[in-house]
Amino acid sequence: MKVAKFGGSSVSNAKQIKKVLDIVNEDPERKIIIVSAPGKRSKDDTKTTDLLIRLYEKVLNGLDYQSKKKEIIQRYADIVRELVMDKEILTTIDETLERYISQLYDKPARLYDALLSCGEDFNAQLIASYNNSQGIPTRYVSPKEAGLTVTDLPQQAQIIDSSYEDIYKLRDYNEKLIIPGFFGISKNDYIVTFPRGGSDITGAIIARGVKASLYENFTDVSGIFKANPTIIDKPELIEEITYREMR
Repeated sequence: MKVAKFGGSSVSNAKQIKKVLDIVNEDPERKIIIVSAPGKRSKDDTKTTDLLIRLYEKVLNGLDYQSKKKEIIQRYADIVRELVMDKEILTTIDETLERYISQLYDKPARLYDALLSCGEDFNAQLIASYNNSQGIPTRYVSPKEAGLTVTDLPQQAQIIDSSYEDIYKLRDYNEKLIIPGFFGISKNDYIVTFPRGGSDITGAIIARGVKASLYENFTDVSGIFKANPTIIDKPELIEEITYREMR
């Protein structure tokens, strides 16, 4: 069994999601997939996670947040339209955001974690639903259902060792599983996020928990740049590199 994780730019739009699912579906051993929130579609675009942070800031400051919420929903609406999917999931997204805001308004740190988790969570639901509609048995599994029990300090989640027994049970499913990265559930039933980049952490935890033969962490760049391409123009690409050289 392989666990594969796909980052934000790899699942940023419908075209990218189709590419990801081609990779997932071509190998029957790729059973568990961890996905990030939709990333930038272009250089000047905004990551979904950053839109959710702005939504949180508006709510916290008592400002009208409806336009920001619509902007977030539109990110998913664009994907739904291009994939020719049922729009029902957009209603779920709207209702979930409103529920978190109303329930956690007086707990800012908890609200922050809950809203930020939505980027990955909505994307996982959407991707699982689409793949299932294409005739590939696929199930969305929430971190709670997956057994990802974490410590309770907001934005600083750490996996609790006893969770690994529950995570191992994911091997019992026959379908392909899509799990959102970046967060777990505390014993107090709060959503708690890992530090930014936490989808990689989720993938590593799940891979260890199910005793995967391989943990694949995909990116949409075929190699490692010698320098940051947003700073250096056209840096050389290293197509193959050892872990030691990478470090």
